[in-house]
This record gives sequence, structure tokens and C-alpha cells, in this order.
Amino acid sequence: MTTFETLNEAKASLIIEEKNLEKPTYTKTIIFRFDGKNEYVISSYRIDEISNLCEDDRIKFLSLANKG
Repeated sequence: MTTFETLNEAKASLIIEEKNLEKPTYTKTIIFRFDGKNEYVISSYRIDEISNLCEDDRIKFLSLANKG
């Protein structure tokens, strides 16, 4: 079973967070949230740039405050 099949079967959401940190140990986090919503979410400090490039209307975009 693939990750996306598991997410669909469990109605879980896939969330990708991108952070802008001054001294990063990591900049992106992938979250599998078993919330019954079956959503695809991108949360980023540069959401305008990303949302303008994306043509998939299933993806929700959330602005993440710059924490750098």
C-alpha cells in the first residue's frame, strides 16, 4: 500500500510545513494528520510564490509567519 492510499483510506491529511529559520536544523516538516479531513495542505512563509506555481486545486495553502 502506498502512502497516498493509506492517507485516502484513513481520510488523513498530508501537511507540508516550510519554515524560514536563521540557523536551520531542518526547513521542512511532513505531517500525516489522522483528522478525517483527507486534505493536502502546504504551509509556508513564501506561500504567495508557491501558490502561484501550483495548478492543483486540491491543495490548500496557509501562510506561515517568518520565524527567522
